[in-house]
Amino acid sequence: MKKIVISGINAKEGGVLSIMHDFLSELSKNYGLEYTLIALVHNKNLFQNIQNVQFIEFPKSKKRWFYRFYYEFIYFKNFSKKLNPYIWISLHDLSPNIYAEKKFVYCHNVAHYNKQKISDFLLSPTEYIFSYLYKYLYFINIKKNNWVIVQEELFKKFFLKNGIQNVIVARPEFADYKQFVELNGLERLPEYTFFYPSFPRIYKNFEIVIKAAETLEKNGLNNFKILFTFDEKTNIYAKKIVQSAKHLKSVEFLGIMPREDVFQWYYTIDSLLFTSNIESWGLPISEIKHFEKPIILVDLPYARENISTYKKAVFFEKDNFLQLADIMEKMMQNKVIYKPNENHVFQKPYCKNWTELVHYIIKN
Repeated sequence: MKKIVISGINAKEGGVLSIMHDFLSELSKNYGLEYTLIALVHNKNLFQNIQNVQFIEFPKSKKRWFYRFYYEFIYFKNFSKKLNPYIWISLHDLSPNIYAEKKFVYCHNVAHYNKQKISDFLLSPTEYIFSYLYKYLYFINIKKNNWVIVQEELFKKFFLKNGIQNVIVARPEFADYKQFVELNGLERLPEYTFFYPSFPRIYKNFEIVIKAAETLEKNGLNNFKILFTFDEKTNIYAKKIVQSAKHLKSVEFLGIMPREDVFQWYYTIDSLLFTSNIESWGLPISEIKHFEKPIILVDLPYARENISTYKKAVFFEKDNFLQLADIMEKMMQNKVIYKPNENHVFQKPYCKNWTELVHYIIKN
């Protein structure tokens, strides 16, 4: 059988891991018996429930970026020659030196959009450095790909502007997320509950949520909870956020949790918060829509494109924590007035979910 190689050696946590897991699941379900599927990963234990896939581990890939570059640009050249794949799909941004009949790269890191402050270097030096480097790293070998895959049209315009024409916009969505969740007995909290599931990176802008919570508590509101999916042990930035919320009774830090647990919380919370300043997509937005919960979003193009015509979304102005607090209060009082968002019309080639993307890759 022909071989398909899916490379995601940097997928360890957050949205990157979710993308790798979802793509492998869909590919396995539709083509696992028709092709030999080989996944290159950091740790195969992160993908235990995926069938019909051979996993090859590269544990050093997350230790230092030196190893990542070594694998992508040196080691994979001879390695791919031995594997002799029909299709090679790089699922994390970089276009490696490889031998394959068909080559695809999936780009979803938008660090180059983020305008970092010098003080951010102390909180996350890697994120700071790569916010400047990524716009150059993307273009190494990129024209050797048959197709470049992105999650939103804003990112497609970035590549088109830089002379890359073969770009597919593909929404990272399953047809129905509920099929992947089983209730585990989690009960609804007595307080009105806002949920912001995201790995602590500086551009996620948790600070504005803390300021909004502080405003609400000063105004005498105390029957609400804000839940974050990290704790002070996660990284330096997370520790800063936890320390900034020590005086607030409404804010809780649940710690890093498996994606399955995040889905359990989707059942029990009242509303989703998503205040990130930049995103290639924003997976929690796509996920929560399938649970028909209200969403409070920062008014930025990625959020408008993602949310489409979903009827339970309300937007606040970027950096306006007072407006965010006001919306949260109205949400608790069931007084929010939802305004319809325009339906985003995607230019072809366009895939609306994982099923369509997998089919497009195989058939094109």
